[in-house]
Amino acid sequence: MANCINLCTTDPLGDYELPECTNDPVGGMSAVIWLECDHTLTAADFEGDSTTLGTKINAEITAGRAHLVERCSFTLEAASEVTQDSLVPCEVPSLVTYERSGNYVNPNVTNVNIAFHNNLFDGRNFGGVIAYECGYDDSTEQKYITWVDASVKVTGSRIVPSVNTEFQRFEGVAKWKSKYNPQRYDMPIGVFFQ
Repeated sequence: MANCINLCTTDPLGDYELPECTNDPVGGMSAVIWLECDHTLTAADFEGDSTTLGTKINAEITAGRAHLVERCSFTLEAASEVTQDSLVPCEVPSLVTYERSGNYVNPNVTNVNIAFHNNLFDGRNFGGVIAYECGYDDSTEQKYITWVDASVKVTGSRIVPSVNTEFQRFEGVAKWKSKYNPQRYDMPIGVFFQ
């Protein structure tokens, strides 16, 4: 007999797949696109073909609604749950959402990039992030992007180490709230490292 009542979530859990030959994806994201709040990309764009997606992303960059930053590092960190205590005795807290974050590091320190990062880190909202996954399975050579489809805030600063054996850099943290993990898509054609 079941020992819980599920009144709110009736969606099936869904299928699980075991990748062939246990080709586990490796980490590494070496470029990001910061999306302004007024960007026009939609979920349908990401689910279409990679050439069309590339054209649409480049149009956003040209229009100033997206900003490509290459030769940097971006990570997805473990999410922290946000819960609400139940108003009913003996029930466990309910999940409300997750607080999510990604660490950003950029060694490309120039005066132009200092001005860029001053604006990036000034507390404004962004309409999402697209990160280029540089690690891929050698057997298929398939490359991916990860799309954070949420309102994102980035904080950070320029770091100048005390020794001359360590690089200067920009370091920041992107934060957003979402119940769901960001989705991975095929790499768009003609956007990254062209």
